[in-house]
Amino acid sequence: MDDPFCGFNSEFGTVVPSSGTVSRVGSGDASAQLGRFGGPSEGVRSVERALRLLDHFDAEHPTHTLADLATATGLPKTTAARLLATLENAGILTGSDGGVMTVGPTLVRWAALARSLWQEPIQPMLDALAGQLGDTVQVQRRHLDSRVLVAQGVGPQELRFEGRIGDKYELWRGAASHLLLKGADVGFLEQIAAESDGQVDVQELKARIAGADERGWEATEGQRERGVAGVAVPIRDSWNQPAAALVLVGPSPRVMFQAAEVAAELREHAEPFAKALQAVGALP
Repeated sequence: MDDPFCGFNSEFGTVVPSSGTVSRVGSGDASAQLGRFGGPSEGVRSVERALRLLDHFDAEHPTHTLADLATATGLPKTTAARLLATLENAGILTGSDGGVMTVGPTLVRWAALARSLWQEPIQPMLDALAGQLGDTVQVQRRHLDSRVLVAQGVGPQELRFEGRIGDKYELWRGAASHLLLKGADVGFLEQIAAESDGQVDVQELKARIAGADERGWEATEGQRERGVAGVAVPIRDSWNQPAAALVLVGPSPRVMFQAAEVAAELREHAEPFAKALQAVGALP
């Protein structure tokens, strides 16, 4: 029988054999919570369009042509061409004579800055904690209506769960979500629940958030993929609010059997993570 854990993309990334500024949820309506300076309707349209183009570049799709990007975004080719020229002039993208675009030196500089804030200060602690607990440990942060994987230490088990830095996950499911949604108002929760296509309603979401807050940790099993479980604790900012989450992910039988013990270990390490991130300005 095939290994049920091997070869699928999970909520936390791809299952592979070993051989192989805070945006806080708070008061106000749902649209107002979509950004620090207001909802998408208040953005500059040309900037939003340029970001839509950039969002199509990732590790699996490092290059694109003008035609690719115009099709993917639905933008007219003339508009996409002007935006790409602007991005290239700024060094954010760079193009070849054949018209193929990829990331440019400015984006490389920004990536280095992100690593210096979110990864380098905590990577030794993440690697050590993953080695101690035996499974992959991640730091996830809420951004708008999703949570983003910003750092991880890969576990030593033969079967391990790895995400890609920058991967976005839904807020309506997953252990980290129930912690990061603390304080969200009903309007925002309705928006998040609507994204689940009926798999969760607002009342259920509120109950999960309240339970996670009362315990100080959360564990979920199979909410996205069969056989995948996660245990999460909050990483708090200087106002004692959950600004990120420290999450262990692994096969359900192993993780859920010792969920409370794992949560206790994660909680013991959450404060050092918070202090390290605050020291470099990644968290307030």
